Amino acid sequence: MEVTISVIIPCYNQAHFLNESVGSVIVQTYGNWECIIVNDGSDDDTEKVALEITQKDNRIKYVKKENGGLSSARNAGLNVAKGAYIQFLDADDALHPQKLEKHLALIKKSGLSEDDLIASYSEYYYGDQNDIYKTSPATINCRFISDDPVKDFVLNWGNKFSIAANSCFFSANIFFSDGIRFDEEITTCEDIDCWIRIFQLKPHILFLEEQLAYYRNTPGSMSKNLEKVRNGHVKVMEKHMALAGTRTPLYKWARYKKNEVMFRDKKFGKMDWAYKLYFGKGILSYYRSRFFAKLRLTK
Repeated sequence: MEVTISVIIPCYNQAHFLNESVGSVIVQTYGNWECIIVNDGSDDDTEKVALEITQKDNRIKYVKKENGGLSSARNAGLNVAKGAYIQFLDADDALHPQKLEKHLALIKKSGLSEDDLIASYSEYYYGDQNDIYKTSPATINCRFISDDPVKDFVLNWGNKFSIAANSCFFSANIFFSDGIRFDEEITTCEDIDCWIRIFQLKPHILFLEEQLAYYRNTPGSMSKNLEKVRNGHVKVMEKHMALAGTRTPLYKWARYKKNEVMFRDKKFGKMDWAYKLYFGKGILSYYRSRFFAKLRLTK
């Protein structure tokens, strides 16, 4: 019997993209899926568009909720999902037509099944803002760098390593048997937090060396708001420092990353003293350049 895959699409005021994102699910070469559109309190035409889409295909479901953010919307989708596997897809992104089929084929080839903890993922494209299928390859590595995925998610995310959410394909028991959910108190970098907790479970990791997901490169999107992203990143690191305990490698990695992010954001006053010394040369260089810039302006 074919397993069901749950595709979860959170949508907040992105009705204009919804037909395209859901359309990329409808054309999947693997057909035993359910698609859950979660309207996260939108005030555009999301409900109208979503209900029209559900009339065209009974595999598509619609969930409406008050606005609570991306984490809350994804969790609402997880709460009603019935599939053996979970595929996340943001409303402005898209999937390659063979993505679901190829993940299942890789899992079968590996000898694993839906009863195992599986985190499978693929490479992805950057899509143009106005045409997501006008693509360029992702400019950052999506393969793990070290032999510890948690270390990569903490230390290397955003600098040397990144995985788009719609690249990922998870066994559902990660979310149901092990109770993983997105932290609704975290409004940016919520995926980093969730992936850290998933990979702490030590799932089987499978990688498809093909671009099977499309990520829309939209100027002005939340991921482009660097201050919000960095504040969210610091919040995630502080959370895992508190959870890990001071004697663990995770605490050490998260503390370093927290201070590195604040250093890049020029928030030197909030850095730990040890890291002010560690990054001292860079901090002095920054203030020196500002001093000489002011001198030039006064001449």
